[in-house]
Amino acid sequence: QVWNDSSLSWDSTYPYEEVVLPVSDVWIPSLSVKNALKVETQPESSHLLVFRNGTVHHKVLMWITVGCDFNLYLYPFTNDWCVIALDGWNSEGCGEKVTFGRISLMGKTRGDWRAVDVRKDEVRNASVFLVSLSTRGFNVIVSLIIPTFLIMLADIVSFILPLVEGERISFKVTLVLGFVMFLLILSDMLPGTSQCPPLIRYHFCVCLFFLVLSMIESMVVTQLAVDGSLFSFHASGCSTFRDTNAKSRKESQDNKNEMQGYAPELLRCVTEPHVDNCLLQRIVKVLENMQEKEQDTQKSKCFANKVDKICFLVYLGSFILYVVVMLYFICDVPCEINHFDF
Repeated sequence: QVWNDSSLSWDSTYPYEEVVLPVSDVWIPSLSVKNALKVETQPESSHLLVFRNGTVHHKVLMWITVGCDFNLYLYPFTNDWCVIALDGWNSEGCGEKVTFGRISLMGKTRGDWRAVDVRKDEVRNASVFLVSLSTRGFNVIVSLIIPTFLIMLADIVSFILPLVEGERISFKVTLVLGFVMFLLILSDMLPGTSQCPPLIRYHFCVCLFFLVLSMIESMVVTQLAVDGSLFSFHASGCSTFRDTNAKSRKESQDNKNEMQGYAPELLRCVTEPHVDNCLLQRIVKVLENMQEKEQDTQKSKCFANKVDKICFLVYLGSFILYVVVMLYFICDVPCEINHFDF
């Protein structure tokens, strides 16, 4: 701090050009920060320097904590200003008018944030410092954005897995659970909310929605491939564990009775010469039934594959549309913040 106090000047009869005085014996102009959350001031020395003409030189250290509403809309590609309204206790009327000399930056980097520049401006007849801050997005890109797109790529490629064996469902469930754990572990890396919340938060929500939707689609299509319908109803209208066991026992008994019914007829076919074609007819009938069941199964699989292809195209088109919309918001939908609202 440098100021002029005429009461401390002296004439030429005093042989010294400058003197050192205790800080406690001299009036010190006070500085205030209008948007500060916390200010700590400490003199660098317990003495100050006074010149013959009343000019006073005094060094003071200030630790200032300000609340900056930072624009995080494009995080991690963020570059914005933080305002420090440093001025005298009263800059109007009977007060102090503070002028600043050369301004320089020290300690430019801390974590993922980097101080780029600082400049002085006048706002509402008050001096303010505008500190330009930016983020180093490499860590966030490598840790969050690239893994997210790799997971989405794996989900899209997983449509080539077979339906009936259940490999696709198990793989997609693993993807969903892994993505949820991924968000829980790395959620601390995301910045807090502001007037312009970061688009990356919406990106993670949309990706999770796509993964869950893809998993549900695989479950539905697998059900179509196995049973030919979305729901399998029993005669009783419900499918409990007890009903399933009862149905299995009934089918086993029916098969046993059917096989027991084959024996007398086959014996009759062998002992009676006039029924020489009955055995062949029975075999043909069994083969026809098996072929009919196989055709029904193939029809169900074919229908499920068609539905799966349609769902895949809709899924891929929706994801591409989402990427286009996200790029539109990044490029053409800015978010503005009033930094001087204090």
